[in-house]
Amino acid sequence: MEGSRRLISLALFAAAISFPPAAQAEFCGIAGQSAQEIAVNVAKTREFKRVGGNVRYVAYSNKAAMVTLTVTTPANRAHPAVACRHAFQKNGDWVVSTEARCAASESACKAMMREFRELDAQMKQALEMAKSKP
Repeated sequence: MEGSRRLISLALFAAAISFPPAAQAEFCGIAGQSAQEIAVNVAKTREFKRVGGNVRYVAYSNKAAMVTLTVTTPANRAHPAVACRHAFQKNGDWVVSTEARCAASESACKAMMREFRELDAQMKQALEMAKSKP
């Protein structure tokens, strides 16, 4: 009897762990709770289209929302990670912001974010230049 109760308790505990919560997490408009899950889901969505990549990254863009989701590849020290870059205007000025989910070492994640800050500055400059052209 005691063994049966323990077995039932363990089965209920295992069931609670194996079923995800009803509310799915979201990042950059893509469902997923981990960088890996987000990377798989972005490739399946219609809102984002693959726009490029290299040995370290694959980029997907949602042009309507001015959002880019970048996924690391295994060749990247920061892998697994995803970064969401959003360009928008605030008080007439362009703002580019990046958020990331990174499960690699702290130093690898910080290095990746430094790269994105440089890219954000370049993107902001390009948007400002485009705005100033007649």
